[in-house]
Amino acid sequence: MKICFQVFIDEVRDQIPDMDWARVHFLGRVPYDVFLSTIQVSRVHVYLTYPFVLSWSLLESMSAGAAIVAGDTAPVREVIEDGKTGLLTVFLTRIHWLIGLCAFLTIHLCVNSWVKPRVRMLSRNMT
Repeated sequence: MKICFQVFIDEVRDQIPDMDWARVHFLGRVPYDVFLSTIQVSRVHVYLTYPFVLSWSLLESMSAGAAIVAGDTAPVREVIEDGKTGLLTVFLTRIHWLIGLCAFLTIHLCVNSWVKPRVRMLSRNMT
């Protein structure tokens, strides 16, 4: 049985140039301080899951000011307003979430100085 990120790697690795692939990191299970340090320097936190409840990692990422691209599901819509505190995208097909991720990264690069403090402030107001 393959672990979840190995399935992803097997599917997309040959489509991503080595230089770009070097910036992709699958952490697996790490101590909390390592997780927090990582999301604080990450360009984007991709949350593509179909949750019945929100995960603590999404909320922690928001409170750390990480840019968020997330699947457009009911629990996620409770804390992320599409286009304001993150980008919600259909993620059941690869092309939809790739388009969403690329669009968000383009926007994020242009307005990074505004987005991160705003996301951090809004997520703190939710707690």
